[in-house]
Amino acid sequence: ISIKDSGRIDGDAVGILGGVEKSPNGTIRGEIVDVNSPVDIKRPNSLIPRLSYGDMIGLFVSYAFAFVALLIAPDRIMLMSEESRLKIGRRFGIGFLITLLFIPVSIVLSVLFAITIIGIVFIPFIFIAYVLVTFVGMVAVQIALGKRITGHLEGRNSMYIHLLVGTVLVYVLKIVPILGWLAYFMLSAYAVGVAVDTRLGSSNLRKRAADV
Repeated sequence: ISIKDSGRIDGDAVGILGGVEKSPNGTIRGEIVDVNSPVDIKRPNSLIPRLSYGDMIGLFVSYAFAFVALLIAPDRIMLMSEESRLKIGRRFGIGFLITLLFIPVSIVLSVLFAITIIGIVFIPFIFIAYVLVTFVGMVAVQIALGKRITGHLEGRNSMYIHLLVGTVLVYVLKIVPILGWLAYFMLSAYAVGVAVDTRLGSSNLRKRAADV
């Protein structure tokens, strides 16, 4: 609840999981009740974010999509996750270059497709393909991060626990100003590099790993 200079509340002001903020010239005639949640850890001018209901819903949606992707292609994603621990410099370089060139290249391709008229229908697929590659690569990286934090867990379903831990970590990065955004950008670029370099966990790469 936010009361500005000209704002007035004739009754009580009760803020639950959000707080009550009143400017010096604002008016609250009743009582002020400010109930914060355990995750409400934000302080004035702090870099630590406060998790709102919207953040929690966004986190749930992110995990739900990643969960479905893992259900659809578990072998490919797990292979990418294992490979994400190798050739880090090479894969970050590939992902960074693709991320850097995506906008100018997509503009050029869009213009070329538009000239042919018929090719206009293919323009959206340029962006869809990039988003999907980034998403799948990020799912694999999140599993690797979760496994790094939680350690080795027994059972087939342990990968979903690793995914949950990694998803929470990556999602928190996105809501931390500046440093979090920079870290998330670098992680996204690396995820693209992992997905492209492993050809989305192709069967050929899986066969080579089995031979070793």
